[in-house]
Amino acid sequence: MSRITHIVPATPPTFNGLGDYARMLHLQRADPSCEWQVAALQPGSGAEAAWPGVRFHPFLPDAGSLGRALQEAGSAVVALHYVPHAYHPKGVPDWLPEALEEWKGRTGGRLVVFFHELFAFAPPWRTAFWLAPASIRILRRVGGLSDASLTSNDLYAKQLRVYGGLADAPRVVPVGSNIAVCGRSEGYRSAEPARIAVFGSAETRRLALKTHAKLIRRFDEEGLLGRLVLIGSSGRNEEPIPARLCDKVERVADASNREASCALASCGLALIATEQRRVAKSGVFAAACAHGLLPIVPSPGSDQGPYLAVDPGRPAAALAALRDGDEVEAIHARVREHARRSAWPAIVEAWSQTIDSARDQSSP
Repeated sequence: MSRITHIVPATPPTFNGLGDYARMLHLQRADPSCEWQVAALQPGSGAEAAWPGVRFHPFLPDAGSLGRALQEAGSAVVALHYVPHAYHPKGVPDWLPEALEEWKGRTGGRLVVFFHELFAFAPPWRTAFWLAPASIRILRRVGGLSDASLTSNDLYAKQLRVYGGLADAPRVVPVGSNIAVCGRSEGYRSAEPARIAVFGSAETRRLALKTHAKLIRRFDEEGLLGRLVLIGSSGRNEEPIPARLCDKVERVADASNREASCALASCGLALIATEQRRVAKSGVFAAACAHGLLPIVPSPGSDQGPYLAVDPGRPAAALAALRDGDEVEAIHARVREHARRSAWPAIVEAWSQTIDSARDQSSP
């Protein structure tokens, strides 16, 4: 029986994008006989019930502790889900490559890395600016240890070739939706007032509403806004909604998978906060595409991706594009193709091929 160990910062039921991603890989895996181990900083109470069928190995944020967890797991292949701030509060987990280097040297094992994030960009008055050189050095060490790698978008793939020290370009695999599709949207129809989905965590929804505030206002002023459908977990505070729009807001809070899917499928458009260059890393974007919505994504210029690229300061241009039936249909076609590429069977196949390529590498 084959065995693999995934390293994540936290596991369900604790909310964590990396743990959720690994769990979906496990649920959708093509080879049920493969034994899964999970090394986690925070397995969390209830992890066994939320993620059955795996064995958990808790570790502390230091090289020795992770090394012991990997030794207990005993896998020849380890998959690291990498976001620097997930393993260190300031994004400099120098102990992480140290542990992986020791493990590889001791066992001859193979390391696959999914680079969910690389390092933080920040202005000079932020600590992250001054820590960026250290964060990049750690990125290069992790990249140098990987036998095969993946990332979610072309921007990160280019940056990894520049900053990551990778011998081979990473495989680009867009993030998939963690909401199973129970129904699909009929698509956007410009002749009708739009139901617009704002999906994700409370903070994600707040950012989407802030980013697209001018566009929402233009929709309302021109009689094109049917409902703003806010879908996702409850936050401490509700999203700030202008008083004039309160009667046009529909909340689907703390919904089941089916309820969230039905709410998404009832909409035609989706407001996305993640910028165009990084949007393929967004599970919210993946969910919008999987359900057949037309995503609206912030971008400084025009771009022919699986979305409507919108300059948030120029809502009139967005409305003009949405009135163009041919343009809308072309976007929907690209959305369908992205939904195919980001479907979990396609993601699992890409992972399987990447792991096989890591196993085929000669010993260091």
